[in-house]
Amino acid sequence: MLLKPIELPDFLLVNFSVIAIEQMYPAGWWDELTVAFIFKRRYGWYILQGYVPTITTIFISWISFYLGPRAIPARTMLGVNSLLV
Repeated sequence: MLLKPIELPDFLLVNFSVIAIEQMYPAGWWDELTVAFIFKRRYGWYILQGYVPTITTIFISWISFYLGPRAIPARTMLGVNSLLV
């Protein structure tokens, strides 16, 4: 039986195992299926989706510290935009 590979944005399916056993219950014999999945985390996804946008927003908010004290409208605009992002 050929399975199509599973694609996830932040995990890679490495292996899986299937165990099928018959269990005795008060209502009779029942089949029990246990599946275990082993995933490997993709760190590149976290770097591109989490760290890069956060660091970029922080750097944009720091620009207002380098502007002169008379550039109040520009400082306000940078502060509000960095919070809205």
